[in-house]
Amino acid sequence: MAAKDGHMDPVFLIHGEDDLKREAMVKRLLKRFQDMGDIDFNSDNFLGSSASANDIIASCNTLPFLSPYRLVMVKDVDKLPKDDQKALADYLKSPCESTVLALVAVKLPKTSALYKAVEKNYPKCIIDCAPKSRKELPLLVQRMAQTYGASIAPDAIDLLISYVGESTVRLDAELSKLAASLHDSNRIGVEDVDRMVTRTTQAKPWSFTDALANRNAQECLRLLDRMDDQSWLGLLSLSVTRIRELMITKSLEKRGEAWRLAEQLGKKDWQVRSHRSCAARFSEEELADALDRAAQAEMAMKSGSDQRLQLELWTLDTCLGVKRA
Repeated sequence: MAAKDGHMDPVFLIHGEDDLKREAMVKRLLKRFQDMGDIDFNSDNFLGSSASANDIIASCNTLPFLSPYRLVMVKDVDKLPKDDQKALADYLKSPCESTVLALVAVKLPKTSALYKAVEKNYPKCIIDCAPKSRKELPLLVQRMAQTYGASIAPDAIDLLISYVGESTVRLDAELSKLAASLHDSNRIGVEDVDRMVTRTTQAKPWSFTDALANRNAQECLRLLDRMDDQSWLGLLSLSVTRIRELMITKSLEKRGEAWRLAEQLGKKDWQVRSHRSCAARFSEEELADALDRAAQAEMAMKSGSDQRLQLELWTLDTCLGVKRA
């Protein structure tokens, strides 16, 4: 964040939804100022939800005390009113050279006047803290665990993410707690996550249909426990859709046309990447039987039977290949 000669740019925009990376960048900037002198005399902090551009700019134009630079930090700058953001954008046309204005945001639109001003005048000072995609998270979690001197099993990673969500701050906090609790081993397992981590996120319906397609009955039941306000009829409908997709997959493979799968289902290639391996777990008869039993379960659910119970029974039958009279 600073050149080798000690020069610092007058603005930094730290933005993105990766909470951990955003906090790390803020800490790095604060450390740089602490190394230069007494930061208490040379910094001001503002919140975009309550600050005004006039106060922020006045602070920026204050001279530093026994230090080459002042730091003015504006968190949640994306919550600053548009007129105030425009005023800060105008300030950046001729900023105070002895002040570093740190703008921190979760989502600052690239079309906003403030973002455009930083991009136009100081493009290298934009620090992108975009979150990792879901498929990138497991490797990130593994690396995070290593910083605490631990490793974590792949299935434990999946369970941890399902329990706390994709917030890197939450994941990091839980990994710190898990690593500190280890005694005889430095490897975090499923049982450690289940014992130590509190479930704070609801399971997503597509997580359930993925588990169903993989015939993982235990995972299906675990996910159902985390869907208290879920429409069970709606979830059955989504599950039936997945079963139909697997039937189409098998049909296309039989004709040597598996390459048409995404087109046939109206999906992107990445959305059907696991369909062939999942379809291979079922016979055509099992998939057809699952559809027949789904129709029976739906009738029972609409006739006053316990909907959650009917869905559980259908799920177990489908995963385990049980045929009921």
